[in-house]
Amino acid sequence: MITLRKITKDNVNAVIDLSDTLSAAQNELVAPNAISLAQAYGYMDLAWPRAVYLDETPIGFVMLNKECKYHDSETVNGAYLWRMMISADYQRKGYGKEVIRILVEMLRSEGKKYFKVTSMLSEGSPKEFYEKQGFINTGQMQGDELVLFMDL
Repeated sequence: MITLRKITKDNVNAVIDLSDTLSAAQNELVAPNAISLAQAYGYMDLAWPRAVYLDETPIGFVMLNKECKYHDSETVNGAYLWRMMISADYQRKGYGKEVIRILVEMLRSEGKKYFKVTSMLSEGSPKEFYEKQGFINTGQMQGDELVLFMDL
């Protein structure tokens, strides 16, 4: 069973170490979890970091910005999938899909209207994964990343 749990003193090192399981190509696409956690600390008012657990084993990391802005416009009622990673040994088993399902359910229950993610377009890009989960390719770029949206 997949659950999303707060990062605590008891699991922080295990979550940080998950980044070491990724391939070199994957490490080009997602920041190390230690960097993400530092950013979460710096943006405490916006960041929502969580460890992804399979039963009692940490297998990934996810972080949302729950006050999403769209291209520097005013804050709107949406969320941004800031980071997501699943440890290499647990990829391609449906766990990432389950994380997205849990997040969508949670955001809908909070009254959010849309969910945004950005994706690099280089080799190994998760763009197709996100599209399979219901995110729509907007064709717009945010820096060097493609913007994908999901209406909730």
